[in-house]
Amino acid sequence: MIYLVGIITFISIVLLLISYTLDNKKIKHSRTLKTCTLVFVVTTMIFTSFYSIKVHLERPVSSDEVIKQAKEVLSKEYPDKIYNAENLSDAEEFTKKSAIDTLTTLLNKVADSENTTSIKDRYDAIVKDSSTYVDNISKDVQDRYYQVDNFDTDEMKANVSLALLSITNSVLGEDKNIEVKTINIENVYLSKETNTVRIPLDIYTNHYSGYTIDMVFINGHWYIDTYSLMNQVDIISYLQKIYNKNNE
Repeated sequence: MIYLVGIITFISIVLLLISYTLDNKKIKHSRTLKTCTLVFVVTTMIFTSFYSIKVHLERPVSSDEVIKQAKEVLSKEYPDKIYNAENLSDAEEFTKKSAIDTLTTLLNKVADSENTTSIKDRYDAIVKDSSTYVDNISKDVQDRYYQVDNFDTDEMKANVSLALLSITNSVLGEDKNIEVKTINIENVYLSKETNTVRIPLDIYTNHYSGYTIDMVFINGHWYIDTYSLMNQVDIISYLQKIYNKNNE
């Protein structure tokens, strides 16, 4: 198709040059030749345009391309309901998508696929010596811990790091990467009154996970609410102990 357009364009240019030459020389029937040349050029351009459109419309379209286009349109029309994972952005703003993008980026930094030390080994290292959390969790992630009052301690940061390593391992994909697997984000709750968002980890697994990560928006950035996270960990741990005890 490209070659055909190129050839036709070349012929048209040649004919236009001939027409220009005829216009500057007194040649018999030059007027007729010019008219024929112009008609040919115009006709050729119209034919080429319609043929190009026809080829474009009739080209085979894969189902993945259709789904991709649909996601792009729907995510723009319904930003609070539909999420398009392919448009991951580093820009932070007070929206559901921005919060999800930030959390996804942070969890992937926790996973740290390029780290030769496994998640399990890093987890065990912190359990053995809590001070090693600074070496086993990305500084970018540590800087996004929202800790105030009695929670702002190294011991709590170590516990939060353990929780994030455990959570990350549970939602990690086969390619060692974490990505949003659902497009429906109606269950992600954004509160303008409290500047917070609640993100169920179901969006990464497409099934019930039991965990929700709360984040707070401060000075243009999203932070992980560590108090909420550790409360959930404690509750789930407590319920698991009761379940195990009742089934002994």
